[in-house]
Amino acid sequence: MLRVQILGPVRAWRGDNELDLGPIRQRAIFALLALAGGQPLPRAEMIDVLWNDRPPPAAINVIQTHVKRLRRVLEPERAARAPSHVLVSSGNGYAFNVPPDRVDLMRFRGLVAEARRAQEAEAFGSAVTLYLEALRLWQREALSGISILANHPDVVALRGERQAVLAHLTDVAIATGAAVDAVPILEQDAAAQPLDEAAQARLIRVYHAAGQRARAIARYEAVRDRLAAELGVDPGRHLASARAALLAGPTT
Repeated sequence: MLRVQILGPVRAWRGDNELDLGPIRQRAIFALLALAGGQPLPRAEMIDVLWNDRPPPAAINVIQTHVKRLRRVLEPERAARAPSHVLVSSGNGYAFNVPPDRVDLMRFRGLVAEARRAQEAEAFGSAVTLYLEALRLWQREALSGISILANHPDVVALRGERQAVLAHLTDVAIATGAAVDAVPILEQDAAAQPLDEAAQARLIRVYHAAGQRARAIARYEAVRDRLAAELGVDPGRHLASARAALLAGPTT
């Protein structure tokens, strides 16, 4: 059974065996198809993404060759002329046909949807657990290691999607007295984005709510000093709000 990871380095496994997805553009095609979530992706769109406005004359042939090689890797037992059941031809492009529970992005979105339903039903403990389970699927930045896709709109949108879930987790964990459960994953996020004020403010807020006020103050001061030293700016609204809560005194 195929298993796919794009929330981090792009990887795939058949059973316990990791597959060789080939050179950078071949892996980029695989990632784009997985990112499309089963929707057909035209070859023309792949060409635009992979080569911008300077495609080689044989760009379509290059795409077709990469897809052929990927099919061979993903379905080694498929007969030479048999249709692919994974990278399905669709009009002038291809679609990725893998069950949603075998692709980490789809599992992430499914868990987030469950968490929001739990939150709406006021099952806040379950919501925190589900948000944490979803966020742990991220190994690093989505599609990391494929620089030609770093600024793709869907990849940029994924970063925003993750940040929104981190914000939901922070709010629910604090509101339900489970702030300490959110600390490790928010520490990881803050460490990865030392100059991201929203990420730092989330960590300060959960430290404070978890009764770790001294750590919250130390974090605020360290971030404030780093912003001044590296960017020459003062804390913005996210950090200002977190600082105001700290000055209001210990949480109850």
